[in-house]
Amino acid sequence: MKHLSLIAVLSGSILFSGHVVAQADLFVFPREGQSNEQMERDKADCHFSAGQQTGFGMSAPQTATASGPQGGEVVRGAARGAAAGAAIGAMSGNAGAGAQWGAVGGSVLGGRNRRNQQRSQAQEQDRIAQQEAAVFENYRRAMTACLDARGYSVS
Repeated sequence: MKHLSLIAVLSGSILFSGHVVAQADLFVFPREGQSNEQMERDKADCHFSAGQQTGFGMSAPQTATASGPQGGEVVRGAARGAAAGAAIGAMSGNAGAGAQWGAVGGSVLGGRNRRNQQRSQAQEQDRIAQQEAAVFENYRRAMTACLDARGYSVS
C-alpha cells in the first residue's frame, strides 16, 4: 500500500493513508503589525508546538493491514470442499460427484470469507481515518491558540 504523508499544514488538504481527513485552511493575519518574516517564524514555532502537544505530523500515518491470507480463499475453499466431497462421495460409491458438489460448496464459503475480510479491512481503514481526523482537529485548535497568543487573528 502506498503511504501518503502530510501534504499541507496551513493551506490545502491533509492526507493520511490516502484519505483526505481535513481541510487545513488557516488564514493568519497579524494584529500587531508583525512582518511577514516574523509571521512565518511564529507559524513554524506554533506548528512545532501544536505538533508536540497533539502528536499530529510527528509520526508516520497508521495503515490498516490485512491479517491472514490475501487471496485465493475461493480456490482453497473449492479444494477443501472437493476433498471432503470426494471422501463422502466415495462412501456412497460416487467420489467424482461428491468432489464436484464439495468444490462448489467450498467455493461459495471461500468467497464469503473473502468478502468478510474485505469488509473488516474497510472498517479498520475508516476507524483509522476518523482517529486521524480527531488528531488533526486537536492540532488545528492548538495551532490557532498559539497564533492567537502571539498576536494573530486566525480564521
